[in-house]
Amino acid sequence: MKISTIGRHFREGFKNVSRNAWMSFASISSIAIPLFILGVFLLLTSNVNQFLGDIESQVEVKVFLNTEVPEEEIISIKNNIATIEEIKRVTHITKEQGIAELREKIGDPLEGYDGEDNPLPDSFVVEVYDSREVKSAAEKIEKLYEGEFLTIERAASEEVAQPEENTSEGQDSTENTTDDQGIQEDQLVEEIQIPVIDSVKYGQGYVENLHKITSTIRNIGFIIVIGLVFTAMFLIANTIKLTIMARSNEIAIMKLVGATNQFIRWPFFVEGAVIGFIGSFIPSAILYFGYAELVERSQLQLGILGMEMIPQNEATPNILLALFVIGIVIGVFGSVLSVRKHLKV
Repeated sequence: MKISTIGRHFREGFKNVSRNAWMSFASISSIAIPLFILGVFLLLTSNVNQFLGDIESQVEVKVFLNTEVPEEEIISIKNNIATIEEIKRVTHITKEQGIAELREKIGDPLEGYDGEDNPLPDSFVVEVYDSREVKSAAEKIEKLYEGEFLTIERAASEEVAQPEENTSEGQDSTENTTDDQGIQEDQLVEEIQIPVIDSVKYGQGYVENLHKITSTIRNIGFIIVIGLVFTAMFLIANTIKLTIMARSNEIAIMKLVGATNQFIRWPFFVEGAVIGFIGSFIPSAILYFGYAELVERSQLQLGILGMEMIPQNEATPNILLALFVIGIVIGVFGSVLSVRKHLKV
């Protein structure tokens, strides 16, 4: 194809848009309105997904050690837990940090529980790469120290440790008392075994329900987006088809005077691309500036609730690109397919 011919096709394509102004306006509107609705829903779905992701990222495992675990052993336990592949980070919370955090929440009732009187154990806060793997990570931590015990010594029960006060009669009685005291002194300290890890908690039940809810919301959003895409394509294609049908006589005359199919098709091809571009540019511009304004206005209100919208420079580029691609592709193919039907004269 000659360059002059290509130039002619582009000129005719642009002229057709202005020459058939009302039909072009109808086609552009039919593209802009569905794409605007689709764009709004894509932005809404993106923000809902981010909100759900923020909730899921707060899912973590808490590992409570036994209060008797020595400090030198705690570092080793932390390193062993960190080797589990699902785990992203392990943070050691000392019993002093634990009582301080608890005191911030409930205040005065915990005054005086410091030092040796602190009843809280050391613990680990374990973050995972994927919140859906939190149950698996918790089970692996429990399995890692299953059957691991610490042997500690502690005072025997008071009944055994305190000899009965029996200053009674006779030498035999005195000797028996002395023997009993010897046995009781041996029993003052006893060895017991305790598990290294006292408990592993990750919000059992709550986490599973959370994942069911977030998955359901995401699936519903995906189905609605797909439905909107096909609805937009159907509406746009039909409007372009009606536009081309109104010009069927023009196509028939060109065919009768000897114009080739390619010569007839190319101006419609360009016209469809122009209509698709304009039809996608209008909703894209409205969404770009409207979303920026919405983010700015909602920043304070959502901040109070601990939420935030996706920044404009992160949310809009891919969505607007998708709208342009859908608009132009449907405009071009809608025109080409509609013209092909009328070329069979």
